Amino acid sequence: EEGNPYVVGSVTIEGNRHTKPEVIEREIRLKPGEKYNIDKIRQSEDELLLTGLFSRVELIGTIDSKDPSRKNIKVAVLENKAGSGELGLGAVFEDPRFRFRGFVGMAYNNVFGLNQTASARTEVGLPLNSNLTTLPFIEYSAILGYRAPYLFNIPAVFFSQASLDNYEVGTS
Repeated sequence: EEGNPYVVGSVTIEGNRHTKPEVIEREIRLKPGEKYNIDKIRQSEDELLLTGLFSRVELIGTIDSKDPSRKNIKVAVLENKAGSGELGLGAVFEDPRFRFRGFVGMAYNNVFGLNQTASARTEVGLPLNSNLTTLPFIEYSAILGYRAPYLFNIPAVFFSQASLDNYEVGTS
């Protein structure tokens, strides 16, 4: 912007019902007292959208009525639904067997409002021989996962997963 540069005044957040303010503040590249920068405003919007928590993000700078050298920033967000699920059927051919597979999974993407994800998925398979007759066993797997960005305020993504799987389990 031409003329005297503005300084960031207050930063307010609106629209977050589940997400904690510190999760949003962490992605905002301008802090109170810093020089107002439109490029950092746009970068902050992009960073907030990349979290996957919001379908809409807008940072609006308005001149402070009490101090015309300051611009206050209003962060307006619209949260996505946090839960998701998957359900599917499929088939695969691995010589000499043909397998029918079904899976179901679910995830919650904003655990405790901290942008952490808990997920569970299970898969069951039924193998067939070359004559397309059912073999006397099933296959199954189950996976539990947890993803946490900024765990203990460290700027890294921590991911943990536990799984149980067994193939060719007899049914007779």
